[in-house]
Amino acid sequence: MFLSQIRAEDGTLQVVAREGTEAFVICNCASTYDLARDCANRGVTLKQRIATLGLGAAVDVEGALAQGRVLAPIHHPDPTQMYLSGVALNDTATDDNAGPFGPDWIYKGDGRAIGAPGMALLVSDFAPDSGTGPSVAAVYIVSDSGTPFRIGFAMANDFSDRILTTQSHAAVVQGRLRPLALGPEMVLATLPEGINGSLRLTRDAEAITDIAISTGRDNLEAAIARLERDHFASDSLCQPGQLHILVIALAQGITASASIGDTTILTLSGFGLPLCNPLHHAPRGPDAPVQINAL
Repeated sequence: MFLSQIRAEDGTLQVVAREGTEAFVICNCASTYDLARDCANRGVTLKQRIATLGLGAAVDVEGALAQGRVLAPIHHPDPTQMYLSGVALNDTATDDNAGPFGPDWIYKGDGRAIGAPGMALLVSDFAPDSGTGPSVAAVYIVSDSGTPFRIGFAMANDFSDRILTTQSHAAVVQGRLRPLALGPEMVLATLPEGINGSLRLTRDAEAITDIAISTGRDNLEAAIARLERDHFASDSLCQPGQLHILVIALAQGITASASIGDTTILTLSGFGLPLCNPLHHAPRGPDAPVQINAL
């Protein structure tokens, strides 16, 4: 089953469940976040709760996507309580050799860094590079009792500055504070053993890069169970109501460098409809520096 969030023509938010080619609005469901938190607190699965709530009108998710009405598959009502993090790319990392603390953990920002399908991703003028990396995003919610629950997985386009990340450890941190685009749909299942797809860059409607993706669970940073255990080891990341997005880069260093005006198109088998985002400029020149004031 896939979940998505769609802006209806009257402006209201609808949560949509899709199985196969048929998609329907979930009745009495304000958002994916509310649905997931309700399930975590009740101790029931998403599918069980959806069956209880019932399904309403049919939805053309592909048509809504073409019209720009598909939002990120989940959001937090308070974006500062939505934590985006990831693990550093390491083609050889496994559950056995990732070291005592697992692969390097990297902070990517909060919910304000999330890019919806079709949304223009902004690159500041001081950024020397706009690297795009196909990834899988594991999505978690923390129940009112402080217990993390995995909601599902979505494809993700993880933007980073690959020039900065090669300079120093401090630059790695700065270089990863870039937008994260989430796919139109979130799959309610375990991570697939095999993931196939492509990352394309288009410029003026012509493809300039087309990279084939073929990987599996063994080729990710480390086993998903190890990543979850390491990530939620701290009580500060198990606070009630928190939403966590853990970005797992696909192996073998699959990245591409995009330029302003390019459009990225990511498709991954088992993750629903493709993710497309144009890249736009967000200037912050020397005439408008960040000013720090003393109290």
